[in-house]
Amino acid sequence: MKRQINISRIKRDPAYPRLVPVDANAFESERRKSWIFDATSGHHDCWVELEMKPSGESKLVPDIWEVVPGVFAMEQNAAYELCSSTEETQDGYMHNLLCEGRKLAVINSTHCVDCLEVGKSHFDSADPSKIVEYSFDGAQLAISLFKIPQTRSTELLSLDGFDDENDFKTLVEKFGFTGVKFERLWEGDSFMDA
Repeated sequence: MKRQINISRIKRDPAYPRLVPVDANAFESERRKSWIFDATSGHHDCWVELEMKPSGESKLVPDIWEVVPGVFAMEQNAAYELCSSTEETQDGYMHNLLCEGRKLAVINSTHCVDCLEVGKSHFDSADPSKIVEYSFDGAQLAISLFKIPQTRSTELLSLDGFDDENDFKTLVEKFGFTGVKFERLWEGDSFMDA
């Protein structure tokens, strides 16, 4: 069945702070060896609950915090609810970070789908690694949170319109979660069944 779908990039709302590591060296070490932060890294069984803190002076507290581009965290109970609703409780979702005495669950996707139509997309002439205009093969898309090989270390993408009640973007907006914005990159058709 054909469905109208939208692909958005999940970005930090600039009105809110991001999370930064308390120990930058420990964070970078864990980031390099853990697929939680980058779908290209190997599996790392000994997850360390890294200590994080809010960046800057802002007193605003988002529901969803950006950890690094493409990786987010939120209160455990809300993350479990959100990710179980989207039926995407993959290994990469439920690892914890510590922040001011609370445990936050990491929200990421290790689903890397090679669905970018490179010939129809437009790249920055000054920096060919940056995509200016995206075109996707909608026939390959059936999961709400995913990454693509070209930007897997910097972007988390969201598909909406496929499962109207359980898409990640739909649920974030329904629950009124703060801290992220959705930047629409593409709209088209999917031919997979929800």
